Amino acid sequence: MNRIGCLFILLVFLASCKKEAQKEYKKSGFNSSQEFLDNADIKHVINVSGIPIYEGTNPPNIEGEYSTNECTVVSASKNMSQVIGVSLSSTFKFSNQTSSQIDIAESAYGQYAKGSGVFITGSGKKFTLWIEAHQSTGSDVVALMSGNVLINGDIQIDNVSLYTNGPPQPLIIGDWWESTGPFRLL
Repeated sequence: MNRIGCLFILLVFLASCKKEAQKEYKKSGFNSSQEFLDNADIKHVINVSGIPIYEGTNPPNIEGEYSTNECTVVSASKNMSQVIGVSLSSTFKFSNQTSSQIDIAESAYGQYAKGSGVFITGSGKKFTLWIEAHQSTGSDVVALMSGNVLINGDIQIDNVSLYTNGPPQPLIIGDWWESTGPFRLL
């Protein structure tokens, strides 16, 4: 192969690497919040946890950066029961909100999770986020966050997270945990 052909292949390869590196957010495999509800594993976790679901097409604007330091894990599947009582310590950033979607990013202890095209439903000051995100640990997680925007801009959250792919050992797909508490606006 001549030098021009090798150079072309190298440029195509480098361009594809650059595009891959720019993919920061996981685009949801779900096409609507209804698809989350129709999933048997998610439906089971909703029923067991009792997380409220807020429907509607006029959710409040929740864009901003929030601290979860006062949120506590209150319930979990058997394999994750050791985390009950643990306080969360992460930062959430919500951005690019439309009437039905929003981007999220969470960071904690040098790890992160990101999701793009996260669905948001609700009305007034109440909302539910329908999240599928990829974690820097390699796991994919589905999370439902239902909340209420408080007068000071903080949000009171009830969150359920469910492992859907590659959970850390010794967890299995389907393990879940629920937390509740305020997200404080930074």
